[in-house]
Amino acid sequence: MGKPDARKRRRPVAAGPQEASSSKQPRVLTQALLIARSVILIALLGAFANVSQLTLAPVYGSIPAGAWHPHVLITGCFAGWAGNLALRHLLPVRTAKLLPLVALCVPTAQFFLFRLSGPLGPRLGPLVTEGATLLPLAALTASSVADAAEGVRAPPLLPTFVADAAPGLLSWLVLQQARARSAAHIAAHVGSAFHYTRIGMELCLAGAWALLAPSAYLVLALPALLHTALVNPHVATFTGTAALNGRMRADGWALLARRESVTGYISVAQNTADMARVLRADHSLLGGDWVDYRGPKVTEPVYSVFVMLEAVRLVGRREPLEDADATALVM
Repeated sequence: MGKPDARKRRRPVAAGPQEASSSKQPRVLTQALLIARSVILIALLGAFANVSQLTLAPVYGSIPAGAWHPHVLITGCFAGWAGNLALRHLLPVRTAKLLPLVALCVPTAQFFLFRLSGPLGPRLGPLVTEGATLLPLAALTASSVADAAEGVRAPPLLPTFVADAAPGLLSWLVLQQARARSAAHIAAHVGSAFHYTRIGMELCLAGAWALLAPSAYLVLALPALLHTALVNPHVATFTGTAALNGRMRADGWALLARRESVTGYISVAQNTADMARVLRADHSLLGGDWVDYRGPKVTEPVYSVFVMLEAVRLVGRREPLEDADATALVM
């Protein structure tokens, strides 16, 4: 058999302008979807970080809850961004698929970690709690965004050093904006409905992650969801409140009412033996009165020191004193 005639061989035909433009359109659309998905992931992390700090306040106080919070968030983001290749090879699934699974288990993990608040104390407690809950979420989010950034091509006119640093810098700016805007939104609506409570917001954000990256692995979060809905005392459900009252009655206390607000977690508890009713905001007792010793005009306060401080503050002087020089000692 002879060789085929070279004139009959097909030559590659250069793509026309219409074919080139049509091939670019899917590429641009894919990159736009990657960028939008990354922005949503970062925004969810920023909102969840604020909710995580709010959840620690009733146990440790607002100041200890915020002491380690930015360090944990930065560490998780740096570890996930720098180790995205290692996570991609070590994990059996993509990091985005694990985000909703970890987020749905956070309320249950917090429930068990809060039981260690006594031994850990206000210094290590917030660090350990967020190190086991917020840090993995930050690492998985940063790793997912770093993976998506590899599929986005920078403009050809952009210098290389700018193109390499732009994804990380822009992601951090988006995170800071998401934290600021979500904090203002939470402060305006916290406690107004269940989905604006601390645990409610965590569950809603976890649900948003699940919609963004659905997977069959979400079945593994069912035990944690059942625990949160039925047993977790931090959720204001009938069963959760009953479980909380059962533990408090063992110590001689009963929960009368509770609600979340912009000033913190507000609750009213009563001592069943001494009949002392107190008001609690986050982890602090603001005051109260003796139920059995209520007078006709003024009730007897539990913490008379607050009344004494207020009386000293209202004492009139012949010569007014500057606030910087005013002092009061209550023994």
